[in-house]
Amino acid sequence: MWKILVVDDNPDILEAVSLVLSRKNMDVMTLEDPAKLHQSITQFAPDLLLMDIAMGNYDGRNLCREIKTSPDEAKLPVILFSARNYPEESISQCKADSLLAKPFRINELYEVVYSLLPTG
Repeated sequence: MWKILVVDDNPDILEAVSLVLSRKNMDVMTLEDPAKLHQSITQFAPDLLLMDIAMGNYDGRNLCREIKTSPDEAKLPVILFSARNYPEESISQCKADSLLAKPFRINELYEVVYSLLPTG
């Protein structure tokens, strides 16, 4: 069973994404407080991270950059999502594996998640 960590400061988004991914037999952990991201990655050991960009004082692009430059977390696939438009350059600079624009269709979410999950 794949483990997905979903980070967003909006509890409604967390609940909706969790329900949708759980339907595909994925173990989903939600996190509303980005300050606990690294601790949650260590404890939960997710196969994939799905994270909002705009979260109060936190920018998902900066958090993604931290993950991708960490020896322990660099291999973790990161999908960023946002309702705002961000320059493509800022997404590639943080080394995100993918970007989903909100609102996204359920099939679009599944497609991106499945494309980044480890096989085997």
